[in-house]
Amino acid sequence: MSEIAINPMTGKRVKIGTCSSMYYLRFEQRFDVQPLPGNVDPAKEADSLWFRLPDPDEDGTAPGEFDYRGPFGARPVPVFVPETVRGPDGRDVENPIWTKHRAELAEAEAGNIQLRTESGILVNAPCFHGIAKELPRGMFYNGHVAHQLAAFAVGVRNGAPVVLVGCRYCGRALFYYDIPEFRETFRPWGDFRERFASLLERLEGYAESLRAKRA
Repeated sequence: MSEIAINPMTGKRVKIGTCSSMYYLRFEQRFDVQPLPGNVDPAKEADSLWFRLPDPDEDGTAPGEFDYRGPFGARPVPVFVPETVRGPDGRDVENPIWTKHRAELAEAEAGNIQLRTESGILVNAPCFHGIAKELPRGMFYNGHVAHQLAAFAVGVRNGAPVVLVGCRYCGRALFYYDIPEFRETFRPWGDFRERFASLLERLEGYAESLRAKRA
């Protein structure tokens, strides 16, 4: 179900999202639209919604005027959990955060990737988000990508900003993290360091605005 609002600056009706996903609305824009009756009110219902990931390249875009570029609207920010850390003796040891994270991924619901053959056959391939599980008969691994996650969207839970993380291959949303958890758990892929740093900076700004509102 599409969620429609009015942009008071233009008087235009704009689509801001679908159900709880505000694909075309940033968190800081939630007060910049007037919801139509029967549609979600992003200002009042922010704690149950997911908002568009802030991308510096999209700064200045009006609510409802964004392009759809990936799961939850914006271009995802690929992230990974380091498998090892430097131990007290200087040697690499398994990262306990990775151990916990891998166990959580193993329990996560599988996603689905639809593939089309040149002969016109559609195949639904299971996606285990980086965990090497047994595949259906006739399928096999040709190399294995262990790190498949990305930041998809932002929201507010329990009064604090959070980041929604999911699988960048199948698009399934998996977990959300508050700012300290996200910073401690994940690292950016090399080409996405600037966007990762920008995301953390925006999240801190959201946290500050929420604290100011409560004061």
